Amino acid sequence: MLFLAVTLGFFVENLREHFIEHQREKKYAQSLYSDLKLDTARVSFIKSVKLWKGGKLDSLKSVLTSADIQERSGRAYYYTLFLNFNHKFYTQDATMQQLRSSGSLRYFKDIELYNNISQYYKMCSFYLDREIEQENQVLYPEELISKIFDAHILMENLIVKPNIWDNAQMPEGNPPLLTTDKQIINQYYLFIANKKWTNDVSLLFLGYIEENANHLMKLIKKEYAVE
Repeated sequence: MLFLAVTLGFFVENLREHFIEHQREKKYAQSLYSDLKLDTARVSFIKSVKLWKGGKLDSLKSVLTSADIQERSGRAYYYTLFLNFNHKFYTQDATMQQLRSSGSLRYFKDIELYNNISQYYKMCSFYLDREIEQENQVLYPEELISKIFDAHILMENLIVKPNIWDNAQMPEGNPPLLTTDKQIINQYYLFIANKKWTNDVSLLFLGYIEENANHLMKLIKKEYAVE
């Protein structure tokens, strides 16, 4: 009887610990799901900004290669302002940090789910490292731009407003470019083309991140019925 009582007590304790671990697992899953919902909303916004910026840079390339560049100089001023628009995506990783620091990732026993969680945050980290690396390079070639544009006119039309879409304004009239020297304009075009390429690659990575976040949310929802 004593042996049976000890065995039964051990069995009950194991059940209790299993129940507690399952509750913790579900709590972490819900928290992770909430983080991912914030991520997808943020990615969507960043993508819209980068698509907007990419369109302006394409328009600037068109102006720089036009035969009547001085007649379209106001647009060259305006589109140049978008070089500084470089929003980055930062993942909401509070839950993931807690899971790592406490060793609680072990609660997620489903291999596919575990691997997808790890892959997602590695991808976010890789994306951000690349964005910071690109940002540390020359973002705004002041020496080159100052040869083409009147700095006062250019910067007077770059303002700070709560709505990002209103931060750049078209200059009044059609202020002339300081030079249309082909070599200088060609150098500037190359710089803009590189920035457009970088912007497009960033959009590609954001698409992968968004796709992986949505897939991970589906796995979590299926496994834990979270909302």
